Amino acid sequence: MNNKRVLITGGAGYIGSVLTRKLLEEGYKVTCLDNLCHKQESPVLFFHNPGYELIIGDARDESLVKKAVKDKDLIIPLAAIVGMPACKERPLDASTINMDAVQMINNLEVRIKN
Repeated sequence: MNNKRVLITGGAGYIGSVLTRKLLEEGYKVTCLDNLCHKQESPVLFFHNPGYELIIGDARDESLVKKAVKDKDLIIPLAAIVGMPACKERPLDASTINMDAVQMINNLEVRIKN
């Protein structure tokens, strides 16, 4: 049995839910951090699996993310504003979610390991 712990930000989106299914099948413990802003229902598919955890929240929330990454072996940042029209419509969100949130995770990882 695989004991690796994975955090997927934006894990309720299409790619995140496909990846979550595969990782759970492989025995990983998967934590999904998602704000569910698109009212995704994919997390419901995994609630029966004891290796699955859903954290409803924003990938830009440093205190929330810091708790979520603390015991993880792998972090997959998928939270994003997707597509040029959406990025043009929400440029601040695109910048803070697509870039700043990933940089924050990288900085947290460095601080946690040191």
